[in-house]
Amino acid sequence: MTALAAGGTRSAVPLFRSEVERIGEGWAGVERDLARLSRQLEAHAERATYPQFADSLRHIAGSLAGDVRRVAERMAQLGRRAEINGAAPLAEGRSTWDRLRLSLEDVRVLLRQLGQLLVRWDDEHPAEAALVRDVRARLSGHRAALGDLLARSDPHALD
Repeated sequence: MTALAAGGTRSAVPLFRSEVERIGEGWAGVERDLARLSRQLEAHAERATYPQFADSLRHIAGSLAGDVRRVAERMAQLGRRAEINGAAPLAEGRSTWDRLRLSLEDVRVLLRQLGQLLVRWDDEHPAEAALVRDVRARLSGHRAALGDLLARSDPHALD
């Protein structure tokens, strides 16, 4: 007996999705990951051992929050709502060095994700590709800044 015959319901997973739905799903993943990374860097700034590290992390977190807003605006134009609830786990570490290392890896993953979207949207969706390039360029700068902070931190100093 099938779930439908037993009074159950079938999940609402469409067999075919429109291009706008696929674009919205791509942006939803970017928005979720950018928001989590922004919250993570803000939390890491609170635990930073040096004030200049905390300032740099807050600056990067603020820039990422701006990118989250831009992506959310684009999603709204596509008719999709943000689904961020802030429940995604933040990467923790035992030291500033460890937290920076984890955040830098998260940035690298996000850059790969944006690169894949750029390849997918570059020819057929120039507006989406332009926003991806813009976010990706800023994120690349943040990767360099986080790498610099990582190089200046002590991997053996525990909090």
